[in-house]
Amino acid sequence: MIRQDEIDILVDLSGHSGGNRLLVFARKPAPIQITAWGYATGTGMRAMDVFFTDPVMVPPQDKQYFTEEVRYLPSVVGAFSLESYPDVNELPALSDGIITFGSFNRLEKNSQETYGVWRRYYWPFPIAG
Repeated sequence: MIRQDEIDILVDLSGHSGGNRLLVFARKPAPIQITAWGYATGTGMRAMDVFFTDPVMVPPQDKQYFTEEVRYLPSVVGAFSLESYPDVNELPALSDGIITFGSFNRLEKNSQETYGVWRRYYWPFPIAG
């Protein structure tokens, strides 16, 4: 179906985590295949072309250990909020050519318990709520 739909860029958001679809990627159904955000490291698969990360997660001297071409973003750390998210706005790429990435996969990961752990161990300042 991916080939039939002529998907040009296929992005993996699970890596080696449970329920992943790496066997689909191993068949190289899209010309460009990227792994990003869903797993903290590369896949080790020759069929995966690019790994999106940042220089904190993968320091430049460690790029040599990845099968994928490492491409740096300013930050791969996601954002979360106890408040409602804002309304969806016009796609930025339509007006300024900037591509925006986002993922709300596996929403069950977002819970009061998760926010509490982040608050206690990872957040450098108090969170309202």
